Amino acid sequence: MKVIFVNKGGYVKDSSIKLNSINDLYKKCGLKTNKHFENVHTWHHKGAYYSVFAKVNGKANTENKYELPPPVDNELYFGTMVIVKHSTKTLKHVEDIDDLTKKDWLVVYEEMFGGFEDLDEEEEESEEEEIPEHLKTKQGYMKDGFVVDDDEEDDDYEPEDEEESEEESEEDTNEETNDDDDESYEEYSEETDNNDSEEVDEDEHDEEEDEEDDDDETEYSELSEEEYD
Repeated sequence: MKVIFVNKGGYVKDSSIKLNSINDLYKKCGLKTNKHFENVHTWHHKGAYYSVFAKVNGKANTENKYELPPPVDNELYFGTMVIVKHSTKTLKHVEDIDDLTKKDWLVVYEEMFGGFEDLDEEEEESEEEEIPEHLKTKQGYMKDGFVVDDDEEDDDYEPEDEEESEEESEEDTNEETNDDDDESYEEYSEETDNNDSEEVDEDEHDEEEDEEDDDDETEYSELSEEEYD
């Protein structure tokens, strides 16, 4: 037969035992005597009975840390406890004991506590709280100023006209090109003016030199005539 043992640290394990008498259960818990060892509670759950045997008095630091299901969840017991499944309301004979595995006991244990809350499921339920129809969008979300229907228009948003955008872009490009051409033309004009000025200065210089040469020739001619006379 299989029963459940819970040591003082609260560790649960199932174990196969040989038992001649219900009164010998204390020995399976490692106790020397059955003093203060008794059936502290029996639960009836889904047509079966579950009895826990434990020591109700004991030394300090031997308290069992395992939390049993209600109504003995606040009671204090000592040393190793044993939990037995049986088919009769009062357990008197070994033949009435049924096998109890750790897996089966944990299912029963949870059900006796009313089931443990699944925090993830609770969060999902809170997120899926019903929203009044007049506050829902077509997608089922709540209208909170951030989520809107596709057919709802934003008054502050004005879509740009693609053609206008393209025309503005071309105008900007043309203006930049014209500015570059104007700058190039101004630089060319300045260079041309400088070159013309230099050419004028050279022409004036050449004319002055020609005039000096003429003067020299005239003087030379006059001197030649005087010598000749």
